[in-house]
Amino acid sequence: MIAKGIIKTINDGEIALQLYNPHTDLQEVLKVLEQAFMKDANTFIAFEMNKSEAHQGRLEFENFILALLRAGISLVARHLPSNRIAGFTVNIIQSRPEVGQLTLFEEFKDRINCQQLKDMINFRLATDKFINLFENFNTECFFECVYLATLPDFRGRRIAHHLVQCSVELAKEIAAGKYPETMIEDFHGKIPKIVYGSWSSKYSAKIAENLGFVVVKATAFSDVKVNGIPCSKKLPPEHSHNISSVLRI
Repeated sequence: MIAKGIIKTINDGEIALQLYNPHTDLQEVLKVLEQAFMKDANTFIAFEMNKSEAHQGRLEFENFILALLRAGISLVARHLPSNRIAGFTVNIIQSRPEVGQLTLFEEFKDRINCQQLKDMINFRLATDKFINLFENFNTECFFECVYLATLPDFRGRRIAHHLVQCSVELAKEIAAGKYPETMIEDFHGKIPKIVYGSWSSKYSAKIAENLGFVVVKATAFSDVKVNGIPCSKKLPPEHSHNISSVLRI
């Protein structure tokens, strides 16, 4: 059971899937964030967060990631022979806001100074408004795989697949009242009915599809413009859409 910290190994025992531990994993996770997500994530590239003038935005984003990690339900993939973290999924539980209360991403947007990052989060907020998960799935909270990344050296080993798969299993355990010791008390008693993910890569979207996620919105990058330029012009052609999908649990 994930809730008790028993995580499976893959790749002939070389890679261990485990809960994020801030005491041992923080610096390695930040390396993956910098060397993988911030370099390769299509939303980062589309909204020009990889450019030098967005340096402040990358610092703001890193601080946001650190805040999400404190929830205690994110997962890492550790390469046991080298003790390196090869990938991660940053997970969170989002609750329906009270009337007049801001959502997690709305609160974050209000603290942002970097315009590129603000544009990226506005894209997220527009998607949230369109799909309205709380109403359309009649749930007071949902489990979200917010950000997924794997170091280039470790790609092609199905690490991302197993990170998402284990996240789904973790969500099911939380919904059943089995909480990991690392999870903050604020999430105790939460019963997510769905797992949500927004995938800017066709490969991560395919992982979700293979795990049973159902698409609730597909946004063509050609329809999204930054400084008048369609985002599709900045991305490899195979990554044509941002896919939002949901798995009922």
